[in-house]
Amino acid sequence: MTEKQKDDLHSQWKLTSIKTRHMILAEYHKRYGHSQNAEHWNNYLIEVLNLRQSWKARGFH
Repeated sequence: MTEKQKDDLHSQWKLTSIKTRHMILAEYHKRYGHSQNAEHWNNYLIEVLNLRQSWKARGFH
């Protein structure tokens, strides 16, 4: 993941409503438990927040 992608991921997560964050976290823990690493979590967020397509359109690939 590039620095631009990392920055955007963190920005998008901050912009996500608290209620939605809780739902995403609950689903993640249900699927994968609590012991996954940061890279796994980031990849999950990229998919859940549909960032790949956005990054491609903005040239963040």
